[in-house]
Amino acid sequence: MLLQSMSGLGDKEVADAMGLSTETVRTYWKRIRSKIGGASRAEVIALLSRREVEMELRATLSEKEELCREIARAKLAQVSLREREERYRTAFESNPDYVFMVDNTGRILDLNPAAQGLVGADRERMLGADLAEVLLPEEGSWQPADPARSFHSILGGGPGPEKQIEWRARSAPDREVTVVVGREAS
Repeated sequence: MLLQSMSGLGDKEVADAMGLSTETVRTYWKRIRSKIGGASRAEVIALLSRREVEMELRATLSEKEELCREIARAKLAQVSLREREERYRTAFESNPDYVFMVDNTGRILDLNPAAQGLVGADRERMLGADLAEVLLPEEGSWQPADPARSFHSILGGGPGPEKQIEWRARSAPDREVTVVVGREAS
């Protein structure tokens, strides 16, 4: 009855909508007004409307607060990720070992400065190159005879046990190095 009155219906329309007599609706209004302290109908409706608006406002504020918390968590996660990436990049760049990051086909995705010095080429030129071709094995240091095929079998093939191969290779500036290629178990 209160909701219908709040929507602007008079006693007769409320009574018709609820299947009550107009007298019953008026009796309900008297009881409601006496419980609220003798307020008029308009004051009762205004009070209920204000409460409804307050509840909607609280719900909206709660949603906004939750959204703000989610945004704050996302920003913290981004900052944390950037810091980890920066630490990784610093460790990668300053590592004195030759580090090549390759995809599962053996194509170079990245290499550190030490690896650039080993192959005698700048980073941009090496990106996308086949690591097995860049670090050609020294004659007789490789078993089996086809290093590129064996190398790619280590990197490719999907999940599986840990694998590792090792060979002596000659780099571009004619330095001999031992190359170890491995894949962690997945």
